[in-house]
Amino acid sequence: MFEQSLIQLGLSYTQAAVYETLLKNGPLPAGKIAKKTAFKRGLVTRSWKIWRSPV
Repeated sequence: MFEQSLIQLGLSYTQAAVYETLLKNGPLPAGKIAKKTAFKRGLVTRSWKIWRSPV
């Protein structure tokens, strides 16, 4: 739905998919996001670290 727009804004495919999953489902732990996106849990966690790092 929003994935392509998020990718155009500079997010990777993985980041866009994780972000869209969170938008659709609300707060979820990494394991549940992994199940919903079919990404491995470690990949989900790594994509979160980018959002958490200070600017």
